[in-house]
Amino acid sequence: DMTGYFNAKNNKITITHLDRVIDNILTFLNQKEATRVVIDPIVPLIFLSHQNPNLNTYIRKLIFKLEESGEYTTLLPSPIRTGSPFLSEQGIEEFICSGIIHLEMKNSNNKTFRTLKIKKMRNTSFDANEQTFDIQANVGITKI
Repeated sequence: DMTGYFNAKNNKITITHLDRVIDNILTFLNQKEATRVVIDPIVPLIFLSHQNPNLNTYIRKLIFKLEESGEYTTLLPSPIRTGSPFLSEQGIEEFICSGIIHLEMKNSNNKTFRTLKIKKMRNTSFDANEQTFDIQANVGITKI
């Protein structure tokens, strides 16, 4: 629980002790022997960046520290508006991440289906074609 790192004054929320937050997250991950990290949602931290100009630096620092260790796969889900031509809601997320996987629900012939498209992936080759997939109970994700 990260509540202790947030202060609310005059209806503004700020994060205190940014470096300590990063150190505590890394300590927690090491104790749990985690291999995957999901910070969901990342958007509130980006909104807070308007109140705290150092927050963008903090988010970059957090991501770089997680990448530096080489021990974690880190996911930072960020919503975008339906039909948006942009890669992120706030226009900042795509610059601080190593990869972007765009998930979408589509309709065709009165049928709904899920698609996945890799839009960015640093330091590796990838198939940029849209893929259709399904999520099934007791099976998981299957490509259609």
